Amino acid sequence: MSSESEHVRALSNSTTVTERSGSRKAFTGMHQEERRYEQKMEFDHLGPVNDPLVSRDPFLLREDAALFYDCALEGQPEEQIAALRRVVTKAMFIRGAILAQDPNGLDPQGDSDSFRPASSLLESDSSLDDVEFKALELEKKARLRDQTKPLNLILLTCCVGAIVQGWTQASMTGANLNWPCELPGSIGVRTDGTCNTQRKWIFNAINAAIYFSACTIGVWLSDILNDKFWGRRGALITAGTCTFVASVWSGYCRTWPELLIARLLLGVGYGAKASVVTIFEAEVSPGARRGRLLVSWQVFTATGIFLGASANLIFLNNWRLQIASSFIPSITFVTLAWACSESPRWLIKKERYKEAFQVLRDLRGTELQAARDLYYIYAQLRVEMSMFAGETSARQRLVNWRVYWTYSLELARSSYILRVRQLFSIVRNRRAALASAVVMASQYVQRSLQHTYPDVYTGS
Repeated sequence: MSSESEHVRALSNSTTVTERSGSRKAFTGMHQEERRYEQKMEFDHLGPVNDPLVSRDPFLLREDAALFYDCALEGQPEEQIAALRRVVTKAMFIRGAILAQDPNGLDPQGDSDSFRPASSLLESDSSLDDVEFKALELEKKARLRDQTKPLNLILLTCCVGAIVQGWTQASMTGANLNWPCELPGSIGVRTDGTCNTQRKWIFNAINAAIYFSACTIGVWLSDILNDKFWGRRGALITAGTCTFVASVWSGYCRTWPELLIARLLLGVGYGAKASVVTIFEAEVSPGARRGRLLVSWQVFTATGIFLGASANLIFLNNWRLQIASSFIPSITFVTLAWACSESPRWLIKKERYKEAFQVLRDLRGTELQAARDLYYIYAQLRVEMSMFAGETSARQRLVNWRVYWTYSLELARSSYILRVRQLFSIVRNRRAALASAVVMASQYVQRSLQHTYPDVYTGS
C-alpha cells in the first residue's frame, strides 16, 4: 500500500491532541491537504459541496479513483462497480477524476507550457487526444448546435414543460369570461352580454384550486416520485400525464364541483412538474452554461402565457376549448419526456454507475467527459452526505473518504422527512426558500387578481 494510504490510516487512529500533532508533523502532505480544506471552510462552510475535490491532494485523488474503480473501498457495491468496469477502462476513469479536480489537469495535445504537474501521475495517458480536446473546447461555448442531441432533447423537454406551466395559467383567464354562466348549475347571469358572477366563493375556489393543490400536494409529491419510484424522467411523465388528463377533463365538465376536482388534479401535475423540471435541467447541463440554461424556465413560462392567450383569442366564444387547449403542450411534453434519458446524478445516487456513465457519455460526447462528471458528482454526493451526517471535522471527512459504507448508510438514511427538515435547517437552503417564497408570492398575487377580475385585464 502507498505511503499516502498509511498516512490516512495513521490519522484515523490518532485519538489525542499529541498524537494528532505528531501525525501532522510526520505527514506534511496530509497536513497541507487538511489546511486547504479548513481554509475553504473558513470562507464558505458549504464550499466543499460547491467544489468537493478542491482540497484533495492530486496523488491521493489518483489513488482514490483507482480504489473506487477496483472496488477496494470498504462497503462498495461489487455488482455495480463490476458493471461500470465493463464500459470504461481504469486509465480513462482516473483521467476523468483528475480532470474533475482540475480542468487543466491533462496536457492539451502535448502543450507543456499550460500543463500542470498533477497530470504526471498518469504518465503516458497524461495528454488529450484531438477528439477530447475539441470536445472540451466546445463545452466552453454557449451554442446549442455544439451540444449533443440527447442533451438538447432534455433541454427542449424542459422548455416545453415551462410552456405547459404558462399555457395552463393563461387558459383559465380566458375561460373565466364565460364558464360561470354557461356551465350547467351556473353561478352567474348574463347582463347586456356580459357574464356576471354571483357566487364569488365558487368562482374564486375554482381559480385558486390549481395553486392550492400545487403547493399542498404537487410540490411535496415530487420528492416521493423522484426518490422512491421513477426518478426525474418518471416524475416528469407522471406530472405531465396528470396535466394532460386534467386539461381534457376540464373541457368536458358538466358541473362546477367536477370542474373544481379537475383543477385540483391539474394542480398536482402543475406543482410536481415545476419542482422537477429545473432540477433535471440543472443536473444535465454543463457547468459553464448551467446558469444561462436555467433562465429558460422563466422565458418559456412567459412564452406559454403568450401561447395560452393566443389560444383564448382563437377560441374566443368557446370556454371549453380555451380551458382544454393546454392539452396540446401537455401531450408534447409527455412524449418528449418519454424519449429522454434519466438524470445521471439520480442514477449515481442510486449507485447505478454503469447507467450513469452511459448517460453522461451520450450527454457529453466523450468517455473522458463522462468519467469526469461521474466522479465529480460522486464526490459531491459524498461531501453532501458527510455534512448531513454531522461530520464537522475536516480530518474526519478526509479520513472517511475511503470508507464507502458510511456514504451508503447516509444515502439510505436520506429520507423524505430528513430532506424536508434540511430545507429549513441548512442556512443556504433556508435563505433560498425564503427568497423564492417572496418572489413567487408577489408573482402569483398578481395572477390571482388577473383570474378573479379578467374584465379589468382584457378591457371588457
